[in-house]
Amino acid sequence: MGFLSDPFRQAKSSAFKNGLLRRHSVDHLNVNYYHELGFALQLGWGLVSPFYAKESLCSFSEIFFEGEYESVFAEIGLPGRWLDLGCHYGYFSLYVAWLRARAGLGHPFQALLVDADQRVLPALHQLIIQNNWQEQVVYLYGAIAQGSGRVSFCQQPFMSSKLDDLSLRVDRVQGKSNSVPIIDQNAILASMPPSYDLVKIDVEGGEYDFLMYYDTIIEESKNLLIEWHSWHRGGGSAEQIRSLIESKGFRLVRVIREPLKPSSDNPQNHCAGVFLFTKA
Repeated sequence: MGFLSDPFRQAKSSAFKNGLLRRHSVDHLNVNYYHELGFALQLGWGLVSPFYAKESLCSFSEIFFEGEYESVFAEIGLPGRWLDLGCHYGYFSLYVAWLRARAGLGHPFQALLVDADQRVLPALHQLIIQNNWQEQVVYLYGAIAQGSGRVSFCQQPFMSSKLDDLSLRVDRVQGKSNSVPIIDQNAILASMPPSYDLVKIDVEGGEYDFLMYYDTIIEESKNLLIEWHSWHRGGGSAEQIRSLIESKGFRLVRVIREPLKPSSDNPQNHCAGVFLFTKA
């Protein structure tokens, strides 16, 4: 057996000295088996951040290292009950839990996470299991949209997935369309009854639908953290979103992210930004 294994090991070693083959093998693992590598980061206070896909690192970095939402909690304090609509890999909710633990507030919080991207389902399952959140965090698979039943949702790379008809409003990249359930207002209210300290909305253009058709949730919320997109169904970009929220009794307290500026890469001036509103 040893006689046969030595040449095999030598051939394997020789093959992996080839840089092109080595890079191809690493790329293959990253694309197809990243979730099996078991990458995770211990955050302290008993919290763990699993990394289920390579692109999850970008999402984690924006929230934890770049501090995208740090100023939010300087304005409104740390929530104890929140909705994370368009949760992606769940790192916003993990960040809030981490801030709470660091401040000595501990585990008694409740959160409801919603996303329509099938690819993040196992990642969210791992996030909940590894942090022992089974009793306090609920996850619903589906889209924020008008009506009930099902809707066509386009899975795209780099956190850009959106409802199919909204993806046609921007430069569409290659994606996969799926029929997904609509998570309407009643489903959210049944899964996590109000009130809510914070509702975070990042649904890639579906924010107009949320503001138009989820009135009870908005009425029961103290703060709204909303990422707006110029391709939303209302057609009026940021000012329409702001006016609509203010008409519901909220006031703008901070612009968290300014809109992207026009560029040669963005000839149609598609843009997005983040607003924080609190109940007036």
